[in-house]
Amino acid sequence: MNIYDRGQRLRIELCDTNVLEGHYEDGTKNRMDVVDIVDYYTKNPIGGRLSFYINEIQSIKELHDKSSLTDTTDMADEVIQSNLTSVPESDIERLQQMTKKYIYIDKTDQNYFDAINSLVNCESVGVVGVGANFNATKPVELLVLSSWSQVYIMNLTLCCESGFPSDLTDLLESDYVQKVGYNLIPLMESLCHCHKVTIKNIFDIQIADMKIEADKGNVLTNPRSLSECLNIYLDLPFLLECTPNNTSEAWSEHPLRDFQKIEASKLVTYLLTLMNIQKRLLLKEYFDPIETYLKKIHNSDCYHPRINFANEKLPSRIKEILDSF
Repeated sequence: MNIYDRGQRLRIELCDTNVLEGHYEDGTKNRMDVVDIVDYYTKNPIGGRLSFYINEIQSIKELHDKSSLTDTTDMADEVIQSNLTSVPESDIERLQQMTKKYIYIDKTDQNYFDAINSLVNCESVGVVGVGANFNATKPVELLVLSSWSQVYIMNLTLCCESGFPSDLTDLLESDYVQKVGYNLIPLMESLCHCHKVTIKNIFDIQIADMKIEADKGNVLTNPRSLSECLNIYLDLPFLLECTPNNTSEAWSEHPLRDFQKIEASKLVTYLLTLMNIQKRLLLKEYFDPIETYLKKIHNSDCYHPRINFANEKLPSRIKEILDSF
């Protein structure tokens, strides 16, 4: 481990997935002392002086500005500052905890049936395929699913020993439960050709991102990674920095260790929140006038319940509908 200059601002990702920022105070090759500490995601101060040993640290990023709580990256100008995309700190904290509270399923037992019963009643479900180089001729090994509150890691290699479970097929092929993922094509090809399962009703984060940029007049020559999308839409730039790609050879190790399961969990946990933000951006022309109307109602009194839209810049049809309320 490098010995940093005293006062150097560092971003430290710990093995337990917490990420902190602080000023380097002192240390050795096996230990470092940090002061002026804040939680990177919530910006809540932790205070005091903490020591971290090398076996507790997953990665360290040196920030360019020693006094800054955030570094300057090439994407800084792209981070979306809008009420449409703001996520409460409590939600970020909740999502962080979700990554660690996954349920691992390696057989069709009660945990499996409880998971299916929970997911089929969701409006939207996060979906990620994980495995070394899975494709149309090689089955995906892990299917990672999430609701708004729970992550499930299904080991398909073990759960499918007697064939692909019919109730899992029903979930993936349901027209009523939206499946939310990032670059779902490899997973769709693998499930279709290896298990005769067709995923229906999908929302692809990668495609939505390209559409949002196209609507702004920008053409992406290369699709953004999931990590880049987390930076732009949620301002979480280094969340997946040490997480292998979902088709990486790193997933070939069996059995999976606990930290690998947490990394797999990270790939799905934030998808539903990303979808919510992207949908609001894609439908911005709808949401903006509705929110304008609601704000005017909130600010009016009982003696003036009607809202005058004469000077408002609203699409005529929306104005006509809103005036009829």
